[in-house]
Amino acid sequence: MAIIAIFNEGQQKAYTQSMYQHDKNQTLMLVGIELPKTFEVHFSNDPDNGIAYPVKGTNYQVRIPNALFSTGEYIYAFIESEDDQTIYSVVMPVIRRPVRIDVKDEDDGDEDGSGFQGFVMGEDETLIPVVKGSIVPVQTETQPTSAQPSSGISGFDMGENETLVIV
Repeated sequence: MAIIAIFNEGQQKAYTQSMYQHDKNQTLMLVGIELPKTFEVHFSNDPDNGIAYPVKGTNYQVRIPNALFSTGEYIYAFIESEDDQTIYSVVMPVIRRPVRIDVKDEDDGDEDGSGFQGFVMGEDETLIPVVKGSIVPVQTETQPTSAQPSSGISGFDMGENETLVIV
């Protein structure tokens, strides 16, 4: 799906329609500006600091890095000139949503191969999905060494820093 950024004459910043968190494999289409056939865009979740993902674009289209959809925050694109100067920018709002976990039935265990095993209660009383191999922070007075729950999890071990490792 293409996310379209329309630049009006003389405009150096454009805003796009909203996208949803976890909606990966998106393309940004740039309209109303002159660019060389091949150009570079730096993508980031932070307009001022942090890291930027440089991506080559062609024919006014560029792929948005999937990693930026995981935070549920704005995605910023900085279009670079051939001499490495920022000449245009795009702001793309991202609407937060729950991550989808593919599960056929609560009693299926891991038959679908997703690794999904169930849920545990987090410190703030929210449910945390548990996938085989996941690390879950816990607060406990006594640290269990292992167990055999009946939810399709083969067991768990207490890791470093009071974390529960699902095995």
